Amino acid sequence: MPPKDTSFLKHNPLLRYFRRSSWRDRAPRRIDEGFHQSSSKKSLSPLLNPVSCPSTSSVASMCAMIAIYEARYGTDDHDDFKRLYQSRTILEHRWRHGRHETQSIHGHSDSIYCVQFDKTKIVTGSRDQTIKFWTDGRCTRTLVGHHASVLCLQYDDTWLVSGSSDHSVLVWSMASFQVIWRLTGHGSGVLDVSFDHHYVASCSKDTTIRLWDITTGQHLRTLRGHRGPVNAMQFHNNQLVSASGDSTIRLWDMKTGQCIRDFVGHTRGLACIRFDGHVIISGSNDNTIRMWDAATGLCTMTLEGHSGLVRALDFDNDKIVSGSYDESIRVWDRLTGACLVTYPKCHKSWVFDVMFDETRIVSTSQDQKILIMDFGHGLGTHLHRDSF
Repeated sequence: MPPKDTSFLKHNPLLRYFRRSSWRDRAPRRIDEGFHQSSSKKSLSPLLNPVSCPSTSSVASMCAMIAIYEARYGTDDHDDFKRLYQSRTILEHRWRHGRHETQSIHGHSDSIYCVQFDKTKIVTGSRDQTIKFWTDGRCTRTLVGHHASVLCLQYDDTWLVSGSSDHSVLVWSMASFQVIWRLTGHGSGVLDVSFDHHYVASCSKDTTIRLWDITTGQHLRTLRGHRGPVNAMQFHNNQLVSASGDSTIRLWDMKTGQCIRDFVGHTRGLACIRFDGHVIISGSNDNTIRMWDAATGLCTMTLEGHSGLVRALDFDNDKIVSGSYDESIRVWDRLTGACLVTYPKCHKSWVFDVMFDETRIVSTSQDQKILIMDFGHGLGTHLHRDSF
């Protein structure tokens, strides 16, 4: 392949800039109602060292960034782009070297099983039977509706869906914060939920997955096949992946209810799973994380390092973040599988859930604490501009 023509960059003032830029326990007993093993199985500093000149690949990447930026915002806004580029460089350095500020939020009276957040709020579900909304470290709203532990939740601008040890799924309105549907039918605790504009999916300790119509609350079908509790699941378009205490992963066609394929490789029960339509990433009681090709069923990578059950994980195009019973959170390079940073004992007990975005990791635990690791502190709001 002939080399790319970059001669046009000679007169671009941004290139000259880039070349000189720097680059719980309240009691001893530990309880986790959200994970179940099959009985048949064994149990920053803002000052950075400058890099004198980016690599050829970095220059090519920067050229692409310039082209996208100028196409979107024009050529008269270079100062903003410089600040954006510098901030993103600092941010990447902080992620790779563990430079962050930490905030802890307290308010639940028992273990916090689940969390989701966006740029304005954090939402958590707890063993104290409540769902809480948090802004700037303060609880702004508490939802009460379940009669036992809130084990899982998901929300968007319209709906919040939660699952509980009381065997039910609640569909809440995000406008009125009232319960619209109470979905019943599971014979045991609801361990995970997922939804889109058409469906709600729920999985349970009763070994089944149920699909519901989100607008009517009608039960559509039940997926059966796992031999142990279904601890986690996620769907994308019309395909759903499930992770079970029987140590297997299954990929399902939601339209037909048929299992498309099994994924076998973990040696103990699975606790968590994420799926983007192409890649599946799973965490297990064998202390490993595995990456899978959804189309072939092949395991493409195994990540080792945790010394306890991998209870929660999240991923994007570059990173995987995991939380474990070993009380640590790890950040992994998704491409190479290398562990970039380990945060040991960041919680005082088991880590139950973890989620991250461009600038933050938010985790919850049996220690009743919401932990926020902020990698974007001091970088300004321009970091969040929707440029790339």
